[in-house]
Amino acid sequence: MAWRQGWRAVVAGLLVVQGWACQSSSATKSGSTAGSGGATSSTTVTIASSSQSSVTAGAGAGTSTGFTNPDDGCFQPYGVLPAAGTQALMGLGRCTPEEVADYIEACLVSGSASSTCNDFASNHPTCKSCLTAANPSGNADGALPPILNEVTSPLINIWTCEALVRGLPYCAKPNTDFHFCLHSACPCSDPEHWNCYELATESSACGSFGQYAPSECTPFRTLTELGDLSPECVAGATDPTWRDAVAGVANVICGAP
Repeated sequence: MAWRQGWRAVVAGLLVVQGWACQSSSATKSGSTAGSGGATSSTTVTIASSSQSSVTAGAGAGTSTGFTNPDDGCFQPYGVLPAAGTQALMGLGRCTPEEVADYIEACLVSGSASSTCNDFASNHPTCKSCLTAANPSGNADGALPPILNEVTSPLINIWTCEALVRGLPYCAKPNTDFHFCLHSACPCSDPEHWNCYELATESSACGSFGQYAPSECTPFRTLTELGDLSPECVAGATDPTWRDAVAGVANVICGAP
């Protein structure tokens, strides 16, 4: 499928951030992974889901139960999971633009385990609880959050943002689940991810998410380039970076109504 070639072209910008060294110099413009320049961390995070009690994501994940061979790359079958959150909501009024900017520096640049991120969470609890998932149900409002998997490898939720600004909120969950699944099922380092994505996109794995979604959800299911996003999802930037994407997505979901 042609869109898989697009995944190959931008994969370095979609996976990894802290501690996995897959990121290329172009990732800050073309991909949707946050945190170039962030501090490395060996911390793991457990994410529960409705289909499986938990999955450990991050550095060292899957070493005991995953499998690797020349054909399947680093595909982790227990990583085939949906994103936290059951609905798409926008304009929740939990964060100001200034708070979002502070969050980017405190938690995505400095790292989620840093003292600056802890301070941000303490000083801005309402905003922080909107930006990230509190539990499998999503953020504090039970919605798909702007940042997925913050602790180990942050993924900017551009697909929920696109669904919301296009007036198709029912497309958010299937499209986001698909990309989160690829992100969690392929905790790879370059070049393992090539084979992993080929396997993960099969209908028996991540391809199962969203396969029955309405046809109008398909055109932006495969979005991976920041330059292709709606202006609202990149904070109006004409040459967007990952910071612009975080700001845009966070303001759409957690900003003012």
